[in-house]
Amino acid sequence: MCKEGVFMNRNLSKLIKKYKNLYFSEKGILGTIFYFFSLGDNYPKCKYIIYSIKSKYWGGRKGFIALFLHKFYSFKKIRCPISNSVELNFKSLGEGLMIFHYGIVTSENCIFANNVWLRGNNCIGNNGKSHEAPKIGNNVDVGFGAVVIGPITIADGVTIGANSVVTKTIDIPNCIVAGCPAKIIRMKNKGNTSYVNQENS
Repeated sequence: MCKEGVFMNRNLSKLIKKYKNLYFSEKGILGTIFYFFSLGDNYPKCKYIIYSIKSKYWGGRKGFIALFLHKFYSFKKIRCPISNSVELNFKSLGEGLMIFHYGIVTSENCIFANNVWLRGNNCIGNNGKSHEAPKIGNNVDVGFGAVVIGPITIADGVTIGANSVVTKTIDIPNCIVAGCPAKIIRMKNKGNTSYVNQENS
């Protein structure tokens, strides 16, 4: 799981480089041109995530320069082409966050571990009763239209089905949850991508 504060201890340049490698298919000068002009579908997503990371990074530091850079990257984030359809906030962010489609809103108290997939039209945040937000584990796949709300934890390797509503902690790794409210419907077979019914595992 991703622990609170881990983002602030990461090497900023290494984290950004990993995101560029994740989203960029073009390398070298061509990749730089695509990134600068936001060409292609993945480049606006990558730039938005990088601006979010830099804004959060400098917002957690003191001094005039840190304040200026926080405001600067916050402005760049708002001016990003996809800012009207993605509102990415977090308390801590790991590597490998993938945005497949737009319509995503996350709370500023969310904690994301590594390799989280957001398929689109997702809301991840508090339940209105407290400001606490979900903690999403490693290799979690959040299906299209799925909602995850409340002070809950999603274990590593969980797949959340499309249009599911998750309001309770899923503490069993490598399972599939679906429904409204969501519940475990299947377990993943170890070592492959096939699935088995929970009662038969």
